[in-house]
Amino acid sequence: MISGLRRIRKISHQAATKEETGTGFNSRFFSGVGNTPLLFHLEECHHYRIPFKDPGERLPFTRRPGETTVTYLLCGSLKFTTSGGIQESMSPGSCLWISSAGEKDVEFESTTPPSQEFWSVHVRASGSPGLERVPPLSCQIRDATIPMHRGEDGIIVRVIAGEYEGLRGPLYAKSGTVLFLDVSIPPLTPLNISIPEKFLVLLYCLEGSGLRDFSSGSIIRSSELIRYSRGEEISLSTETEEVRLLLIGGTGTALTEL
Repeated sequence: MISGLRRIRKISHQAATKEETGTGFNSRFFSGVGNTPLLFHLEECHHYRIPFKDPGERLPFTRRPGETTVTYLLCGSLKFTTSGGIQESMSPGSCLWISSAGEKDVEFESTTPPSQEFWSVHVRASGSPGLERVPPLSCQIRDATIPMHRGEDGIIVRVIAGEYEGLRGPLYAKSGTVLFLDVSIPPLTPLNISIPEKFLVLLYCLEGSGLRDFSSGSIIRSSELIRYSRGEEISLSTETEEVRLLLIGGTGTALTEL
């Protein structure tokens, strides 16, 4: 029995999963988990799924002083402009990491064609002072440079940060003890991952449903967020649908449980 398995929305009002509708976009976000030592003490994690009407629409991303942000683009396209006037484009599968000591102001703008959707995951975290001030203070990780592990069972794991099956993500050196995996699991396929002893892990189901947790017998559905405790085994299996999920985890100095 996995005692640490938790649906975040059911833990407390401080760690609730919320749905919000704003002008031109629908967003899902899970916040209020600042006491959980994930990704340099995770502050907020937003999953944006936005039906744009016109290219050039501003995105609802903001940066606050002293925070690290990771923007992972899943679908659509965007461009960003730094406070120094540098402008770059992002395509699906790319990741933009900005340290707490990096750019103070970054503007994001959609270049997604009309009628198409834009998906992204935007993580805010308080930084690790030692690592955050080591250059470079920001970097875009292109899709082609993110290592991918394709198992014989058809499971595909993109390693953005941390390590999986001997593959190290491009943010490994900067992120220290942090895990950020994008995992696609075919139908009727089991997945087993051991969580390091000092880690806490959030599992977020991006696409698909019917993901079964063997230890608890519960079903994880699309857009649900699950918390696993330190040193536990993630033992899952898909049913009739392919499932795509994110695993975001890490350690911290104050290991406060939710």
